[in-house]
Amino acid sequence: MTANANLPVDCANLAKNRQRAHHRRMKHALFRQFALGIGFLAVALFCVPPASAGQDCECLGNGKRIKQGGVICLQIGSSQRYLARCERNLNNTSWKKISDGCPVSQMSPWTSKSAARIQG
Repeated sequence: MTANANLPVDCANLAKNRQRAHHRRMKHALFRQFALGIGFLAVALFCVPPASAGQDCECLGNGKRIKQGGVICLQIGSSQRYLARCERNLNNTSWKKISDGCPVSQMSPWTSKSAARIQG
């Protein structure tokens, strides 16, 4: 009986050790779940294309559809004209004014004489 005399005293330590081991296992299980969740989330984010990919954004100006980034001379009414670029603002397309007026191309006299020599 002398060998079994210490059993009641060791039961308290045994219960504490079991409780510690249980907490350790739970921490490891939670960490594994967290790590797996982060891994699945990362895979999902990298595999799913963004919602805006493939959408062709266009602006409507002077009766024509212009793709995002395109530049045209906008005619407002009968007298106002300005150079504008089609841009996206808060997920909507809009015109951004670049400059007042519109560029006008003209042939210089030197260019027209050269063109006449080439043609004839």
